[in-house]
Amino acid sequence: MNMLSFSEIFPIRGSDLRHLRNMGGLTTMQMAAAAGVKTRKTYENWEKDMSTPNVNQFFSMLRACGFDTDNIDFFHTMKEHRKRAAKQLRGPDGKKVSAKS
Repeated sequence: MNMLSFSEIFPIRGSDLRHLRNMGGLTTMQMAAAAGVKTRKTYENWEKDMSTPNVNQFFSMLRACGFDTDNIDFFHTMKEHRKRAAKQLRGPDGKKVSAKS
């Protein structure tokens, strides 16, 4: 019987990790420490989609960012927040709006 990896069951992208980190107000070094990895480079590779954290590392980072990991809705809440933020950056035509005034 083949075991599924955490990323196959609960897909997480680097952009999700970056958004999580920004919501928590943490640096890449702080996220690496929360995940229990020795260097921030490992965490940065996760944000670049070069690899993924394991389930324990992911939940440790969620807790460090202030999410309640006892409530499974935490990740969906984060994704909804990201979707709303992305919509605010789009004009009526659906195209990205420049940050320049």
